[in-house]
Amino acid sequence: MSEKVRREADGYPCWVDLSVPNVDAAVIFYGNVLGWRFSETGPEYGGYQMASLDGVQAAGIGPQEGKNPSYWVLYFATGDVEATVAKARDLGGSIFVEPFDVATQGRMAIVADPTGAMFGLWQGREHHGFGASERPGFFTWAEVNTRDADKARDFYSELLDATHAETQGTGTTYFSLMKDGKAIGGILQMNEQWEGIPPHWMVYFEVADISAAAAAAKEHGGSVAVEPFDTPFGRIAVVGDPAMAPFSLLQRLAVPETNS
Repeated sequence: MSEKVRREADGYPCWVDLSVPNVDAAVIFYGNVLGWRFSETGPEYGGYQMASLDGVQAAGIGPQEGKNPSYWVLYFATGDVEATVAKARDLGGSIFVEPFDVATQGRMAIVADPTGAMFGLWQGREHHGFGASERPGFFTWAEVNTRDADKARDFYSELLDATHAETQGTGTTYFSLMKDGKAIGGILQMNEQWEGIPPHWMVYFEVADISAAAAAAKEHGGSVAVEPFDTPFGRIAVVGDPAMAPFSLLQRLAVPETNS
C-alpha cells in the first residue's frame, strides 16, 4: 500500500518520535501493540528507526542519550523553523535544541513551553511527517498536561496561530486548540492525580481493539497505568512502554450505520 506524500500545514501536528535506552525492546513492544514494522536508517541518523504500517510512515524511535526520562515528542509543522523558534522565545518558551539540519530530511528544533512541556518543530524537506493519522496504528490526538493551562493556552494559541475553546465536563480545566475549524490538540490542567509528574505532551495512538492492545502492552514488557475506560470520544487507556514512556490508546466510537 502506498500513499501520496502528506504535508501538514503550519501549526499542525506532523510527527512523533521517541528516544529510549533499548531500541530493540521498543521495536518488539510497539510492533506487537500497534502492529508497526521497522526499518533502519543510515548511520548519519544515529540508529534511528522508522516505524510504518502498511507501508505508511507512522513514527520514529531512536537511542536515548543520557538518563533523562523517556517521553514521546510531538512535532508541529513549520515552514520556517528559525522564525517559529524566535516566536516561541518571545512568547516565553525555552529553546532546548536550536534549529539544525537532519541530513536532507528537514530541519528541526526542540522547545519547551512556558510551563515546562517540551515539543518539537519540524520544517520538512524530504520527510514531511506521518503519512496518515486518525486511523488504527497511527497518531490520533495529543494534549499537553500542564500545571498552568491558561498560560499554555495563550502560548500555543499565539505560536500556532490557533483559536481555543474550553471543554466542559472533563473534571479539570481543558482547552481544545483549533485551526481551520479542526481540533489539533488539547491542553489539560494537571491536578493532584498528576502529583510528581512533570508537564509533558501526551500522545494518543488509535487502535481497533483497545482491550487487545492493552493486553499486548502488558505481555510485551509494558504496563497499563489506566485501564480502558469510556469517554464521549471512545475508549481510552494510558500505557507505559518498557522504558516507562507514557502514551495513550484510543478506540473510537463506532459510527452507526444508516440506511440509504
